[in-house]
Amino acid sequence: MHSLQSVSILTTETSEQCVERALAASSPDAEGVLVVADAQHDVDQEGGRGTPGTECVAECSAKVTGRAVYLGAADFMGDREAGVPLDLVEHELGHALDWPHSGMSIGSLESGSYDSSYDLMS
Repeated sequence: MHSLQSVSILTTETSEQCVERALAASSPDAEGVLVVADAQHDVDQEGGRGTPGTECVAECSAKVTGRAVYLGAADFMGDREAGVPLDLVEHELGHALDWPHSGMSIGSLESGSYDSSYDLMS
């Protein structure tokens, strides 16, 4: 069963605190949370991130593992792309599955750009 929860944070709080609040509000049987911000965080906050959380042995709820995906509001604003950037959603869900970045050369790491527009994790 999937449930929709709403969490609120102060303008002085970070995206990490937003995710922590969402994990705390998640149901005991939720294996992960997807957080979509509906307001802009400060410009120094990342647009998205995903984490598989800690290894699961017996208790695998998101509250225990910390498995979460965060998508920032700026990445869903109309001036970024013609539509919702599903590539960002897919990329961050990949991180929640424990997929690393792929295909990033040293030069692209320094510039913060990815090598391939065809590789979901690149």
